Amino acid sequence: MRYQAEVVAAARRVVGGDDSTNAAADLERSIHSNHPSSEELDDLLEALALYQPLAGAPYLNHHELVEAIRNSGVLD
Repeated sequence: MRYQAEVVAAARRVVGGDDSTNAAADLERSIHSNHPSSEELDDLLEALALYQPLAGAPYLNHHELVEAIRNSGVLD
């Protein structure tokens, strides 16, 4: 699937090192706005919902979120 430039840019921001919850929220918003019914992104949306970089388990840290982004195919 080809993803909108806004989604790719938001994903690159996180993968590029922005570990803020604002960057994660921007990516989540852009997915919902541009690909609202894309089941291919369900795992990434779940990872974004669990993202709390300093909270520890069961939440995801930045490294785990980056892995989820890479596994989603958004940057392919």
